[in-house]
Amino acid sequence: MEGLRLSIFLFLLQLSYTCSYPHGPRGAALLKGDPDVLTRSIHGQDDRWVPVWTAMPQLVEPPNLPPAPFNGSTATFTNTTLRQTIHLTAHTSSIRLVLSNVFGTTPLPITRATIALSRQQNATSNASGAGSPTVDPTTLVMLSFNGGYPNVTISEGATVLSDAIDFAAEAQADVSFRGSVRFGTQDAHLTRYFISALLTSSSSSHHHTSLVLIGDSLTDGRGSTTDANNRWPDQLLSLLHSNATSPLRGPLSIPNQAAGGNALLLPPSASGPNGPPALARLDRDVLSLPGGPSHVLVFIGINDIGVTAATESAQANIAAALTAGYKELVTREREVARQMVNTWIRGSQMAGWFDGVVDLDKAVRNDFKGGSMLRADLDPGDHLHLNVKGYGVLARAVFGFGEELGM
Repeated sequence: MEGLRLSIFLFLLQLSYTCSYPHGPRGAALLKGDPDVLTRSIHGQDDRWVPVWTAMPQLVEPPNLPPAPFNGSTATFTNTTLRQTIHLTAHTSSIRLVLSNVFGTTPLPITRATIALSRQQNATSNASGAGSPTVDPTTLVMLSFNGGYPNVTISEGATVLSDAIDFAAEAQADVSFRGSVRFGTQDAHLTRYFISALLTSSSSSHHHTSLVLIGDSLTDGRGSTTDANNRWPDQLLSLLHSNATSPLRGPLSIPNQAAGGNALLLPPSASGPNGPPALARLDRDVLSLPGGPSHVLVFIGINDIGVTAATESAQANIAAALTAGYKELVTREREVARQMVNTWIRGSQMAGWFDGVVDLDKAVRNDFKGGSMLRADLDPGDHLHLNVKGYGVLARAVFGFGEELGM
């Protein structure tokens, strides 16, 4: 019919995947997700920044703090240059570094920072150059921040992203970061690494596989050879790059977000575990990584069992809690995807994709629970569908939308 205009309206997803399992002390599991579609521009091209190396921000325990004179009574690392080595898990062409002061309670001033390829110290040392105090000077590059400044102060509890630079390196190469701290940090609340991630640009036209590992000392490498990069994630990386028929060949990185003594559920204590539990740090260390993980391998939980009393009832409780915790990991991945989709839908009308949007998610969600759960009075019990009252809410939302449009 000539002149008839078809109006398309898209209803937001109101499905709630949030788990009802209780929070509390609760093999490896592989979760599959969808990469983030956020892009950034560098050198005139649309690129997606993805991590090729990560270190989980973790508070340093007192026994592991640096010795004097680097650890004074009023400041740590005063007039000190730190070198920290990174073992790349993927090829890089352009990079950015994420520096962390997540556990700091005072600002952290970085007065100068450089990056370069590490150089093998001698013929008897390991082949990679990990742990070597020397670098290849022809690869040395100064880092800058905030559009060209050579120094930066990282606020307490914050991270900072360096400017993008050209830096070509092969997968499994060792890179040396050097950062100078002139005035030091005014407390002992340090993270083990000042660097929390090294990112490289990945063209949005190429699929990049990011396998993020979340685990404990078994994945962090307790028992492996210092500076030899022979932990099981390192050996996996070698296998993948040496196997020409591997389905994972191509743009691939393996960010390792494991930490010794870490648990899935139990918080840190004097007798263990160490660091924020995996379930608490999932959003920060996995789901919020730039570029978004394509896969997550979960290998954690033994420390929850190990520090729990060796009684039948206590072990039965922790086994049940761990099972619920693993289920919640999967649930959280789904919820992030749902929120990503809804965010796009909410902006789709402005972008001209749809003529209108009915926000059914907003109509039935419980804002006091972070907007990720249905209102209890509308939930029939499966946390997915709606009861009769809930369907009435949907009907009124659509009716009100129609009245606004004069349908």
